[in-house]
Amino acid sequence: MDVEGRCAGIEADLVAYLGRWEGLPVTYAGGISSQQDLDLIESLGNGCIDFTVGSALDIFGGTGLCYEDLARRYSAK
Repeated sequence: MDVEGRCAGIEADLVAYLGRWEGLPVTYAGGISSQQDLDLIESLGNGCIDFTVGSALDIFGGTGLCYEDLARRYSAK
C-alpha cells in the first residue's frame, strides 16, 4: 500500500518475504514501474508470486510498461 500508484519501485524486502510463504497463492501489487521490477519479483519471489500492474501501464497513461509486451510475455506462463 505504501507504494501503490507511485511507480516508484517495489518493496524488495516484502517480495522476498512473500517468496518464502507456503500458504495460499500471493499476488504483489504496488510500485511496479518497469520490467526490471517484474524480473526482481520473479527472482526474489522464487517464481511463486503473481503480480498486478496499474499506473505504469501505457493503457493507463504510464510510460514504464507496454500492455501488449506484457500480455505477450506472460500469457504463456
